[in-house]
This record gives sequence, structure tokens and C-alpha cells, in this order.
Amino acid sequence: NDTERAYIAGFVDGEGTITVVTARSRARRHSYYAIFMIVNTHLETMNHLASMMGCSVQTHAKRGDKWKTAYKIVVRSTADVLHVIETIYPYLITKRRQADLAMKFCRRKLAKYGDGDYSDTFAEDLLLSEEIRRLNKRGPDETPQSRAEHLGVSP
Repeated sequence: NDTERAYIAGFVDGEGTITVVTARSRARRHSYYAIFMIVNTHLETMNHLASMMGCSVQTHAKRGDKWKTAYKIVVRSTADVLHVIETIYPYLITKRRQADLAMKFCRRKLAKYGDGDYSDTFAEDLLLSEEIRRLNKRGPDETPQSRAEHLGVSP
């Protein structure tokens, strides 16, 4: 229902992550995948969110003895990430640009899924991943040379 979607979107805007990350395969090829994640220390709230979303809660790695135990909801499947974002998109405010970029990535990846060859999208995936990373960055907006610049990839 709309109230639940708005509640989840509000949580994502404040406590969530929508991103595209890179992973290196055994063949030393880079691949990219989308992640949707919410982290919070209140287990009851996280269980409530998980039940609304139809997923489960995991314990998040503790940073140290002075930190509370945190819990996370993680969605990694491209189709599921796209579905979750599309469901809450009308209610997102803070993470709307990240959602736009992640949906673009997911749609492109799902459209190409059948042939299993993503190599022709490497440059675009890299740029999209760095744009989301820049949007998610905390602290001062000083950006060192990006991986795309280092590899000579331009928009």
C-alpha cells in the first residue's frame, strides 16, 4: 500500500543505500551490480521493514565495542533491486538521483541478460557507478582523480 511504500522510501532516504558497485571476477574482469540496502540498529523496525518488503534481516558487522549492533536488509538481485526502487520511487526525495541511475543500470543489464556479455557496457557502468558513489559520498566535496579518469573513460 502507499503508506508502506512511503515509509520504506523515507527510511531509504535517511538510512538507506542505493548504489552500483564493482566486483572483480576470477578471470580478473570487472563486473558491476546494483545493491539496495538499509542499515539500522533497531531490530524491531528492521523486522517490520523486512516483512513489508518480503525479505529478511541480517546482522551487520560491528565496527567496534562502542558501537551498537546494527541490522541490514540487502537486495542484490538486479530484478529485485529494480522492483524495490520502482515501488518506492514516487516517494523518494534524497536518494532520487541514485534511484534514477540504479534503475537505468538495472534495466540495461536485464535487457542484455540473455547474451551474458556486458563488456560493451563497461565504460557506461563505470561512469554510472562513479556518479552514484559521488552522490553517496560523505564529507567535503573534494574528488580525487576518479577511476574512470584514470582509465581514460569519459562521459
